[in-house]
Formats: sequence, structure tokens, C-alpha cells
Amino acid sequence: MARAQLEAAPAWTVDLRSTFAALAGADATVTDGASLAPLLVKDEPPAPRALYWPFPGYGTQEAVREGSWKLVRTGMAQRKRAWEPEEGWQLYDLAKDPKETTDVAAAHPDIVERLAARRILAGVPVSRLEPGRPELADLILVASTET
Repeated sequence: MARAQLEAAPAWTVDLRSTFAALAGADATVTDGASLAPLLVKDEPPAPRALYWPFPGYGTQEAVREGSWKLVRTGMAQRKRAWEPEEGWQLYDLAKDPKETTDVAAAHPDIVERLAARRILAGVPVSRLEPGRPELADLILVASTET
């Protein structure tokens, strides 16, 4: 990777363990992270993937990030029943709006639906997913609120 180069692909702290393992010649597949070694050594961007994170603070929130799209829902604790309709999704195109100032959910209902559906699978351990479902292989749970 060239000096002072900015890479827009999302990464999170678990990627560091995989990266250090790969750079040291160890098995980098033992964590949920993706190795960033190809980016650092060969200037190859990481493979596309989706990130999901729940957050219990501020009335309970959750988000899904896929490419430049970020889907956010806040105020989940205010729902009275778990089966109530899931409303309040906000969608941002971070390539055009990195400060998340313009909600574009109404203009892209297909993206909202796709990302909202993907986040349901985030809490499912990889070992319990059906074999042969490559569309799920890139979904990464960034943080879990479970203890």
C-alpha cells in the first residue's frame, strides 16, 4: 500500500488479528476477521463483505454496512412488542454522504429490504448456517450485545 493512501473498504479490530497472523505466516482463518495483508503487501483491496452491529445504548440501535450503503435503525427499545413492524430504517450512501446527513431510504426500498433481511442472520453462528449458502459467507457480526 502506498504511503498516505486512503482505503475506503470497511474493516474492524478483529481484522488486525487475522492480518498479523497472515503477515507472520500463521493460520489467519481462526478468527472472524479478514486479513488485510493483501492490501498492505500487494495493494489488493479486501473482498466485499457486509458488517452488522447491534448497540444497546441510546434506546437500542443496529446497523448494517455493505459497500457504500449503511442501514441504521434507532429507538428499537420503544417498540412495545417484538412482532410490531420494523420501522424507522435510515439508509445512507456513505460514498456521497459520509456524514450521514441525508436519509435515502425512501428512494431505495430494495436496498433497505435487502440489508434489513441480512441483519437477521448476523446473530446466527456460522456453524448453524445451511451449507452451500455463499451469499451469507460475507456477513460479519461486528459486535454482540449477548453476554
